[in-house]
Amino acid sequence: MNNKNIIQLFLLTILIISSVLFYLSFFKNTLTSNNAKNISEIKEANKSINKDIIEGVKYSSKDKKGNIYFLEAKNAVNSKNNENLVILKSVKAKLIFDQNKQVDISSEFAEYNLITDDTFFYNDVKLVYDYHRVYCDNIDVKFTKNIAILNGNLIYKSLASKMLADQMVIDLLRRTSRISMTNKNKKIKINSKNGFN
Repeated sequence: MNNKNIIQLFLLTILIISSVLFYLSFFKNTLTSNNAKNISEIKEANKSINKDIIEGVKYSSKDKKGNIYFLEAKNAVNSKNNENLVILKSVKAKLIFDQNKQVDISSEFAEYNLITDDTFFYNDVKLVYDYHRVYCDNIDVKFTKNIAILNGNLIYKSLASKMLADQMVIDLLRRTSRISMTNKNKKIKINSKNGFN
């Protein structure tokens, strides 16, 4: 595979990831009134379980275009420092859009803001879209700023390539991304059938 094909494959990969996160951002900004209803249900459930652990937390909503966002966790605890923040354990998030296309995110933990929907996924984070897989230490989805930051030990895998980097910053409105290494002396590695470049 020549360098031109590798660059094209890499740019296509970035476009797909950016598109997925754009849909996630658009979806979150156009939620119906289910959002307020679900927040009330979570707060009521929290009051009835000693204000400690909430078991089997589920959150779902649907936008005007039929896109569905679903977030579930094995359990949750309200943050002691911020009443609008919920700490989730064993987290799975799903976005279904455009005639059953689906993005899945899973992590060991997440911090979910009940008001802004900003979500910080961390520990054993995995994003799956079609044949694309992204593994990293954390994903910080900031719907309030229309940005997603994928950080730490970033590994992207597709059928034809593998990419190693430290960080990817995605502008959810413009569908642009910037991939970087925290150490400027190190380079992003792209592995194709020809090896690392």
